[in-house]
Amino acid sequence: METAVTLKTNSENPKAWINWDKLGMTLSFLCAVHCILTPVIILSVPIMARYYLAHPWFHVILAFVSIPVGLIAFVRGFLHHKNKRVFYYGIPGLLIVGIVPLLIHERYLDWNEPLAMVLGSSLLIWAHWLNRKTCGCDTHQH
Repeated sequence: METAVTLKTNSENPKAWINWDKLGMTLSFLCAVHCILTPVIILSVPIMARYYLAHPWFHVILAFVSIPVGLIAFVRGFLHHKNKRVFYYGIPGLLIVGIVPLLIHERYLDWNEPLAMVLGSSLLIWAHWLNRKTCGCDTHQH
């Protein structure tokens, strides 16, 4: 019995498959929006800054979710379409989204985290979009 997390391609029951690229694009987009809007929210609502800064692990949790989704989507797309360019954008994006929060929160480095995370999220959005565009159809999910 196959589950929705398997990496094999299956056209027998397309509804059983999670559309990993769409999920990855959504998560990457939410990450970018979060990184863009957070400074505005912090500046406009000082009380939120206090509560937001009390939970610096938000980025780590988001990376913990985004990395497996991205890897599954990219590997499944590659197994189906053999387009290596998805990895050229996706892997650096995953590394940035995965490493930057850990380095900043764990090592207290003085980096521009929102800028780095927007770059990583943008790479992931592009990789997921390229993976979907390579398919060129909506008759199946992978």
